[in-house]
Amino acid sequence: ADITLINLGLEGAGTGSGLHIQGNIRRIRAYGCKIEGGTSNLLLESTAAGAISEARFDDCEFAWGTNAVRIAVSGAGDPVTQTFIRKCHLHNYSGRGVFVDTVHTADLCLLGNHFARQENGDEPANQYVLADVASTTGVIQGNYFPAAEATTKIVLATGVRRSGNWFTDGGDV
Repeated sequence: ADITLINLGLEGAGTGSGLHIQGNIRRIRAYGCKIEGGTSNLLLESTAAGAISEARFDDCEFAWGTNAVRIAVSGAGDPVTQTFIRKCHLHNYSGRGVFVDTVHTADLCLLGNHFARQENGDEPANQYVLADVASTTGVIQGNYFPAAEATTKIVLATGVRRSGNWFTDGGDV
């Protein structure tokens, strides 16, 4: 129930995930990993069998999937809590950068990450961050986004605080 990954390349294909953490995981930490491919590069999923209570991703790269990071609860799962994504590079995803698609997500912290445009220079079709489920709490601070917040590329619940983020048009929230 306590996992540490250091400097690994993880790749998903098709409907899979580069890294799918599911069920009773007390703590997962990843440092310097490249996680790519699949419907979600990283899928954190609490289930009826147990919750994910602490996930830390430092200096990782999430690329070439539908969603870079997806946080979900299936069945009667407990909350996904204490998710820290720090100093990571998220790029070339066709869906969303960070996607909270269900209830029960507390303490989501996105700190100092770089959300990049697609390789061809286009903006992603969807949000850089979609964490608007009412029970979502956390902080988004010190991130770089290549589009203005006004473009609806960042959609947050009221429980998610944001500050010191940088946007290419000079905006700062």
